[in-house]
Amino acid sequence: MSSKYLNDFRWNFTSENGEDGVLEEIFRRIGKRNEWLCDVGAWDGLIASNTHRLIKQGWQGVLIESSPERCGMIGGERVVPLCVLVEHVGPRTLDLVLAGTSIPQDFDLLCIDTDDWDAMLWASLIHYQPHVVVIEVNSSFAPGEGQHLPRRWNQTITSAVELGKEKGYELALHTGNAIFVRREHAVTLGIDVENWHELFDRGWL
Repeated sequence: MSSKYLNDFRWNFTSENGEDGVLEEIFRRIGKRNEWLCDVGAWDGLIASNTHRLIKQGWQGVLIESSPERCGMIGGERVVPLCVLVEHVGPRTLDLVLAGTSIPQDFDLLCIDTDDWDAMLWASLIHYQPHVVVIEVNSSFAPGEGQHLPRRWNQTITSAVELGKEKGYELALHTGNAIFVRREHAVTLGIDVENWHELFDRGWL
């Protein structure tokens, strides 16, 4: 089976490439455990956000943003997360930052989009195992390409899948972002773990 069918559920509320609809369908199928999320690189909590709609529905969130100009919007009239954290997060500090919050270890959703150390941030997350991870990748490289990019920009779809598998996750869909679920959810979503490259959206090339 292939989870490519998730493309049929793509639509945007504030997401850019249909992630709002895909996440809704994923959680409909695998269930929600605690309705907690973490959004690293949250911008103002609204623009191009994969989490804004969930927060509007009552999810609790740790929104992390290092820009004072952007984070000044978080918690305003447009978006009111129940837990807001404004912090500069380096590639080795995400566990420490989350340890200072009430977020559970098995929270439902992690989004990472910092235009910087995304892969290293996910790799450094040891004490928390979110059920779903949305992480930005360099979609100008097809599966198997771009493996020798400079360290800062090596988050191709292939390197993201390799990291995900090491951490116990499988690719559920590629939208420009890579959407992963914990391996325990692969059967529920019909994920063909050996043929993940079929999920790559070649419209980005």
